Amino acid sequence: MDFGLFILLNTQVVEAQKLALAQEVTPLIFSSQNVDGFNNDDVYRNFQRLLKSM
Repeated sequence: MDFGLFILLNTQVVEAQKLALAQEVTPLIFSSQNVDGFNNDDVYRNFQRLLKSM
């Protein structure tokens, strides 16, 4: 993937998150399990019907 495209896509994702938070909507974002304090259970629960295996 072109690095410029990655920067553009990442910027769009971050701005979408900011807009959601400004409207008091918590976006469901999968976070690395290697970072302390993150829990993806809500994300798994929300998208369970779309996941083939867990």
